[in-house]
Amino acid sequence: MSTAIKSKRRLSMLRKFITQLLGRQPTQAAPEIDGNQITRLRGRLEFVRDTNGVAHLYAEAESDLFIALGYLQARERFVVLDTLRHLGAGRLAEFFVNAKMPKAKGHLSGISVLDVDSFIRPLGFELEAQRDFRKLSLNAQKDLESFALGVNDGLRAFQGVYPAEYLFVGKIREWTPEDCLLAARASAFVVSLLPLENELAFDNMRAQEGDAITQIIYPEAPWGQAPDYSEGGQPELPDGPIDPPNMGSNNWVVSGQRSESGAPILCNDPHVPLLPAPTYWHHVHLECPAFKVQGGMFPGYPGMGFGHNGSIAWGVTTVFRDAWDLFRIRRQPNNPNRYLTAKGVGTLHQHSAALKSRFGRSKILKWESCDHGILYPDWEHHDGTTLALKFVGADLASHFEGHLNLYAAKTVADTQAALAQLNEGPFDFNLVYGHRDGHIAWEQIGLLPKRAKDGLFIRDAQDSNAGWEGYLPFSENPKILNPKTGIVVTANSDTCEQQYSKIATKVHCEPKYRQDRITELLQEKEKHTWQTMAAIQQDIMGVYVLPLRDAICEILGRYPNNAGALGDASVALQQWSGNFGLEEVGATVFRFTRQALVQTVFGKVLGKASANRYTHGQRAVPRINKMLSDAKDPLRELLQQKSGSHFNHWVQVSFEAAVRKLERNFGPHVEDWAWGKVQFVRLGSAVGEVPKFGQRFVALEGAMVGENNTVSPCVTIPEGNRLRAFVGASSRFICDLGKPDEAWFSHCTGPSGDPDSPFFRPLAEQWLRFEYFKSALWAASDVPGVVERVVMGPGLD
Repeated sequence: MSTAIKSKRRLSMLRKFITQLLGRQPTQAAPEIDGNQITRLRGRLEFVRDTNGVAHLYAEAESDLFIALGYLQARERFVVLDTLRHLGAGRLAEFFVNAKMPKAKGHLSGISVLDVDSFIRPLGFELEAQRDFRKLSLNAQKDLESFALGVNDGLRAFQGVYPAEYLFVGKIREWTPEDCLLAARASAFVVSLLPLENELAFDNMRAQEGDAITQIIYPEAPWGQAPDYSEGGQPELPDGPIDPPNMGSNNWVVSGQRSESGAPILCNDPHVPLLPAPTYWHHVHLECPAFKVQGGMFPGYPGMGFGHNGSIAWGVTTVFRDAWDLFRIRRQPNNPNRYLTAKGVGTLHQHSAALKSRFGRSKILKWESCDHGILYPDWEHHDGTTLALKFVGADLASHFEGHLNLYAAKTVADTQAALAQLNEGPFDFNLVYGHRDGHIAWEQIGLLPKRAKDGLFIRDAQDSNAGWEGYLPFSENPKILNPKTGIVVTANSDTCEQQYSKIATKVHCEPKYRQDRITELLQEKEKHTWQTMAAIQQDIMGVYVLPLRDAICEILGRYPNNAGALGDASVALQQWSGNFGLEEVGATVFRFTRQALVQTVFGKVLGKASANRYTHGQRAVPRINKMLSDAKDPLRELLQQKSGSHFNHWVQVSFEAAVRKLERNFGPHVEDWAWGKVQFVRLGSAVGEVPKFGQRFVALEGAMVGENNTVSPCVTIPEGNRLRAFVGASSRFICDLGKPDEAWFSHCTGPSGDPDSPFFRPLAEQWLRFEYFKSALWAASDVPGVVERVVMGPGLD
């Protein structure tokens, strides 16, 4: 049920907002939890909050835990929950407004919120969540119903004075148990867009530039399986609905033979957007008769991406599986609702939906579907053939049951049974885990289509190599169990090259820079502790850049760069160690030179549209890295053919362009170009992005170390003259299973998005300094540093 926010309440919200903008502190911070506002508890529930803002929940009834969880997430991060469910439903325009990207904003110029809805609605996530909720066991249904009950209790507790963001959005709608499954689907969907974008950029280049050039740009593609030849010069292919940032994560585990405790040590630092506050992961500790568990919970969905339960510890990174395929659909001339397939003829089904826009007109969206996917309006190949886009399905019910069973798992067999259920869900994860008995493993989680050949190339629907024959059974998914090395590492790349073709192609995933660096650091020590693991999570050494730096410096040595800033920048680059620390000028010179080289090279060898699309994506920087490190790279010859000048000339031109830009942005003195003056992080709520007035809603602003491919990452977007950290390790987690009840954590913000809350800012500075705190599966009476304690339930005051 949706409820319009009354004018009187909006005035109250506005008064509170103005008070917050003026920086006036509340007379007394309101408690985060009020037992009188939580309804329908079946038994005793104890809520304990420690000084780090971590909520420890103890319940006699499992469902009561989920009521308390829902209440907390509503009170502390409802804006995130609400956005996720509207995204997953394809209803963002009716929640916000049908805004458009600026015309000149990259390759998604002019795209609107309604365009995003138009892509998502046909995927049917909302109906899928409703269908799968009915498939849950009665116990799991009760848990999600209880979570929804708690969210709605939390909404009522606002008494109509909702967070400031609701001054700018539409109605308040009650949370439903199906919304939990929808929120999970939405979170997984956003990450899945990166491989889709890589695939669309690849297919677009084939259409526009032809295979001869595309093979040079994408040498890692499985060209032996290419279904046809493209001469280029064709119209641009459609683009994805959202421009996702490069995201990633690290996780690893070592066996007891490599730890001082004699038990496995597991580490995870998932990389997600650093805005808005609060941090994406909700750190909670849950105890009931069925399980006790602690870790990072998804927003709106009571599953944990990383955590421990006293027997096992686990963590996740994104696999970047190939979850999307494009097929050419050839309609029968005498029957446009039928099309040719490898097995004969298939049927095209017609669909329509009304897309609503807040403050705007509704739009009737029409599309078709078939066994080969969704046929979006105007999605066509260069020969006029309609394109169908197929996306991996999911059983959201099995996935949630898997989380409940993972929480309760005691043995390795229990764990693997839970993972088989998780495998049916919407996420594609490298799940790494360790058991206190010594077992360590990597298991790929997420359904993998059975294909005759790769899924990178567009194929005709009637091609016998096209289409899917179901999915691999979980037992056949890629995995590594108890390796002799005692080390398992994943970092969004081809974790095991021999098995990776089951997951995707190398066009879909990230290079192995972080994975190789983590493996190197793990091998440097014979025995590890949680402190040595923390040091690895903090690593900002770009070992992979050293040969690239040397190649640039060797080329620059052939040109006179001795005058002024050019000479100083050249020296700084030569002396740079490859470390992306705050004081490093060489890091800045390298970053800007390489970026200029990316724009220069691909601007010369590709058409404007292809160059814009490719350089904006995930593959351009690794491709330039290869070009720099290999003097025989055919891309160098192509560049000379297209531009009339040698690669060395363009390196020099790019270096000069980078130095001039740095002079304009940061002044003529090279010492003012230190990495810490160029790259920064700002953590705060969405309102914190309001220029000049949003400072009250900012939890932290400061210089930021690292770069995209260091172990401690920093993926940036431009903001003014500087680089702003947009994606990073928002949380860090380490568990030494020698003491399986405890773990070490670091979070980029506290759990609340309310700037008036004492739990909005406290962890940000610690996180920036790479400081950790211990949290354990303590009994309620043993939690240290208690700042809130509430006991509630039937018959309790």
